[in-house]
Amino acid sequence: MTTDIDLEQARIFLDTEAALLDDQDFEGWLELFAPRCRYWLPISEGLDPEEELAIVNDDRATLDARVLRMRNPATYSQSPLSRTSRLIGNVLFDRAAPQVPGTVAVRARFTLAECRNRETRMYAGRLDHRLTRDELGAIRIVEKRVSLVNRDSALHCITFLW
Repeated sequence: MTTDIDLEQARIFLDTEAALLDDQDFEGWLELFAPRCRYWLPISEGLDPEEELAIVNDDRATLDARVLRMRNPATYSQSPLSRTSRLIGNVLFDRAAPQVPGTVAVRARFTLAECRNRETRMYAGRLDHRLTRDELGAIRIVEKRVSLVNRDSALHCITFLW
């Protein structure tokens, strides 16, 4: 695996990820993840998903199960599915992130609007992605961290995907 991912490729990848989520193509979104991955929304600034409390802390198996639950019509918390719109910006290489061979660290800012049952909610924060290329050269997510600006506030039922 190589880390020959330039900033424009990373920017396009993050925009593609946002479009898949906003279009509710959750299965397509799952394909962006490496077989061994982490997807987490911590409630603090900690750096260790094994030690920190989190709103979400999924490996690939639990991420797959999360998408299956969202597609299940009996899942009340997402019936109907949330409609979302994301704006991704300030995409940069994260030079301060720990170096992990075969990966590149990318950070970005986001604003997300969620509409469900005639209510609209706004979220904002920072996205941290650790990206790699698979054997075929496709970019894959090894780790995705979503740090909400208001993560220490009371949050509504967060059952959609970030």
